[in-house]
Amino acid sequence: MPQRKVAVIGLDSITPVMIDRFLAEGRMPNLQRLKERGWSSEITPTMPPTTPAGWTTIATGAWPSTHGIEGFAVHVEGEPLDKKNHACTAERVKAEFLWQAAERAGKRSVLLKYPMSWPPRGGDRVVQVDGAGGWGGLKCVWDLDHSACWDTAATSTKDPVLTSQWMTRDQDNLDEEDIRQLVISPPDGWINLPAGTTPLWETRLDLRARGKEEGTTLYCLALQASETGIYHLIIAPTRNGLDGKLLQNRQWSEWFRVTLPTQQGPCSGHLRLKIMHFDAPTQQLRIYQTQIHQEHGYTRPESVAEDLIKAAGPFVEWTESYDLLQGWIDHETQLEIYEQHVEWMSRAAQYLLKNQQSDLFMTQVHFIDMAYHIYWGAVDPEHPQYDAQKAPIYWQILGRVHELADQFLGAILQELDQDTLVIVLGDHGHDLYHTAYLANHHLIKEGLLVMYRDQRTGTPRVDWKRSRAFANGYRIYLNVVGRDPQGLVPPEEYGILQDRIIQMLNDLRDSRTGKHPVRMAIRREDAASIGLHGGSMGDIVFAMAPGYQIRSGLHLPKDAWVSHRLRTEHIPLLQQTELFQEFTGEHDTAFPFTRAIRTLLFMDGPDVQPNRPTVPGRLVDIAPTICQYLGIPFPKQCEGNPMMNIFVKPGETES
Repeated sequence: MPQRKVAVIGLDSITPVMIDRFLAEGRMPNLQRLKERGWSSEITPTMPPTTPAGWTTIATGAWPSTHGIEGFAVHVEGEPLDKKNHACTAERVKAEFLWQAAERAGKRSVLLKYPMSWPPRGGDRVVQVDGAGGWGGLKCVWDLDHSACWDTAATSTKDPVLTSQWMTRDQDNLDEEDIRQLVISPPDGWINLPAGTTPLWETRLDLRARGKEEGTTLYCLALQASETGIYHLIIAPTRNGLDGKLLQNRQWSEWFRVTLPTQQGPCSGHLRLKIMHFDAPTQQLRIYQTQIHQEHGYTRPESVAEDLIKAAGPFVEWTESYDLLQGWIDHETQLEIYEQHVEWMSRAAQYLLKNQQSDLFMTQVHFIDMAYHIYWGAVDPEHPQYDAQKAPIYWQILGRVHELADQFLGAILQELDQDTLVIVLGDHGHDLYHTAYLANHHLIKEGLLVMYRDQRTGTPRVDWKRSRAFANGYRIYLNVVGRDPQGLVPPEEYGILQDRIIQMLNDLRDSRTGKHPVRMAIRREDAASIGLHGGSMGDIVFAMAPGYQIRSGLHLPKDAWVSHRLRTEHIPLLQQTELFQEFTGEHDTAFPFTRAIRTLLFMDGPDVQPNRPTVPGRLVDIAPTICQYLGIPFPKQCEGNPMMNIFVKPGETES
């Protein structure tokens, strides 16, 4: 009997709303063939419908509160209610992973950039490449330096979009976001320049590892060709023209390998540069710098990293949205970054499948989710800034994004044999995000959250001695006596206050649309039915209607303060999103049963019975289905059930 194998290809955030369209347009032929041959279904995501919660549930078969990843950040009982504990790495996962269960059964697994899988949890039978962030606003932990923008016109102030206006990520996730200054000077000491060119001026990029003052330099020389009058730029690690190539506006450089000092000693990595704007006569230059990703350390065993550089080239990992939203790059460059990422991931997947024996292969790409965050509002007429004349441009961009996802799928399918069960799925869906609901602002207006200004710094702070509630994402915590530091709410008032806040949420109305933004608001004890329970869960759990997302950060206008007193009438509850300055597509606090927030599951392979059930499946059932197919034990904390109606039973034939 052939050895059974499984390949899981994760396409983050795929939703029937988008996939139906692009399958119909013929942009995803590989996925179309899977759908026609095999079993496919819509899938209800976890609550919350987020990357860390969803992919951990897929890999463990456990509900969020069981595996411990209840969102991008989790609350630890007994800590201050406004303290964040980021939950985007395997350290916080309390459940066994699929690959650990497979290893117990003597099976081998290969993980390629599977979310929530790093630091590694497995032994010699698990080969792993990355899996540590690079999404959700969290920069890759393997970056020597993050992506950046260099400009001769840079100033010392922040970009026009201030950190307080970022409604889409926590302020403590922001690294140095200033545009870096390029200083122009006369050319000095250059040799071996191309014949017939005249050097005009030079500048330099002083590259530093994060937190270090020493590093290395790339030199830039502007020159002009005598015969054509065309201007060129040479970028090189030395002032030797032979070390660089002639570049023009809008072109990418080759890869540069640099070695930078770090706390662990010298470390090497790779970067590329794109010339975003170059005007030699006026001495204007703007350069986009990719992340400088380490050569080693992000794989287990470590030797795999060196093999991947030979097979796939330097790691193109970062595909997040913020470089475009800050104005560092344009739409064309964003697509090029997606393309480079898919090319690397495809080559890496093919190499691993050819050279690393595996019974279970799991990978995931995130750029579809990133594109939805950027472009959803540009194609959805419900967004206030929607422009019908420009919408076709952005539909084309989204179409290309889905072509790339299908290209990645096709590259993997080429390396799989007929005995492999292929599973293509997402972790959650996506929907329009036109308005942020500022939940803690609402609690302030209701007198349940009290703020004051630090007399020394002017920073707003929570007055816990007078505050009865605090919102953290899709959860509202009551400040309970005996449970929370400086607890204020006595047991006899607990249920009364729960009901008061639930009524407050349900009564909220958007005057612009006439809609109620909150779709669901329930007590903590009722949330267990959707996989949320235990001491760290909020006392109220709520979710938003399409178009709305919860933002629990405090974004208090300056005119709301009179000295150290807060004028609640000046505090907004709802704030409209700005197209191409922040996310206009979201999912993280949406009502998970909305169709757009559902995701998709496609399966094809030995014994798969073609079918398209009308009732959506559950993410929690994926892991046990894989285990039953492979004949291995379920992960220890698995709470799902195998979906055996997918497969032809022994002795039966396909109908």
